Amino acid sequence: MDSIYLIRHAKAEGQEPYASLTDEGYKQAEKLAEVLSGCGITYIVSSPWKRAVQTAVPLGAAIHQLIIQTSVYKNVY
Repeated sequence: MDSIYLIRHAKAEGQEPYASLTDEGYKQAEKLAEVLSGCGITYIVSSPWKRAVQTAVPLGAAIHQLIIQTSVYKNVY
């Protein structure tokens, strides 16, 4: 059975579209990659907001997958 994982961005400096992750946020993103890298993920989809992409990058690197960015998800609460 296929699974979908919905993940909120790691801790960021703000809520603006171009807000970066904090140092803690980068650590959270690395931990996320560590935890999920063995789950058989085949696609990573992210909003184009900087903090979301920065959260997804370590996982993408760990599982050798590109991050597909789409504005469909940028305003989901």
